[in-house]
Amino acid sequence: MWIKLAYKDNMNFDLDGYVCELMNLHFDPKEGTPYWLRQQKNTGIDYRREITSVDDLWKLDYANAPDGTELMSLERTRDLVPKKILREEMTKLIPGETTGTRARKYPMWDEDYLADIIRHSNYILDLYGVPKGEDWLNFIPSYVFGRHFIELARSRGGILYPIPTDSLLGKKVLLTGDQKKIDEIFGHAFNQMMSKSKIEKIGVTLTLPLLFPILSTIMDVSNLKALLWAGTYFPAKLPYEWKNGFESFKEAKEQYKGIILGGIYGNGMFGQAWYISDGTNRLNYYPPEPYVRFEVINRDMGKNVKYGERGQLVITTLRKTLLSRWKERDAANRIPPFNNFDGIQNVGPLETIDF
Repeated sequence: MWIKLAYKDNMNFDLDGYVCELMNLHFDPKEGTPYWLRQQKNTGIDYRREITSVDDLWKLDYANAPDGTELMSLERTRDLVPKKILREEMTKLIPGETTGTRARKYPMWDEDYLADIIRHSNYILDLYGVPKGEDWLNFIPSYVFGRHFIELARSRGGILYPIPTDSLLGKKVLLTGDQKKIDEIFGHAFNQMMSKSKIEKIGVTLTLPLLFPILSTIMDVSNLKALLWAGTYFPAKLPYEWKNGFESFKEAKEQYKGIILGGIYGNGMFGQAWYISDGTNRLNYYPPEPYVRFEVINRDMGKNVKYGERGQLVITTLRKTLLSRWKERDAANRIPPFNNFDGIQNVGPLETIDF
């Protein structure tokens, strides 16, 4: 069942068979995943018997703490990977790291998954119309994301120049609006961006949405063909005013007319879900199937909301190196699938659940 998928080929993929194979791998009594085998013992649930389809994955919720928090942040990386994979595929493994607002986790990626994510990303970039042969400049967290985008740019005939940052630190500092603090924390990085973009002809940039309003002041955008964001949303209001700021994605499109806009919602656990336009200003994200599944639930009932309704985002990761399921601190609208799995729209902080 471990086959290499292009995003457009997922329509005929046996999802339920894939889920069964993962359950057999992670819950194998001798060579399974230590973390999940402990959770199985604690819950008394035979997951290989109980989870035989995509629709059964909610049963993994019983392995979380009563308040819904995932326990994986307390685990060593080796305990999150099946022993069989550690024994047979150690040379393919790539350690990852989450950099968001929650306790950090260190999930394991692997070269097969990375290659699939690059294929998936190329499919979306071609859908956008991003030209090949362009050089990239990224201002995002490094770690596994850094490696992914270096190889993605290379697969498209380009060179990527990374300027690493911490997304949590970046968001905190930028949202203060304190120019002195922004210059203190990011001054050196901004200088690097300007210097590198003047020397090289940068055709693609991936950065935080909060930097869009000031991008032309911190880098040379004269050769830019595509501007990509790594984040969830463009805030309607900010606790400060950018000198040339815009308030919405609509204004971003007007500001960068003639430049391809696209972006991702993601983290170190599952990778990235790419934005796919529906012709409006709504921000629609779809997961990289079959490795990631999005659900939007009613927090009171714990059931999936109807299409178009808003609720709390639940993310399930389905990989040979990582089986996980957690409730995000994000709200979103549920939207119909692009292929098999539902998409999400207008992702924002959990307090926007009634938005």
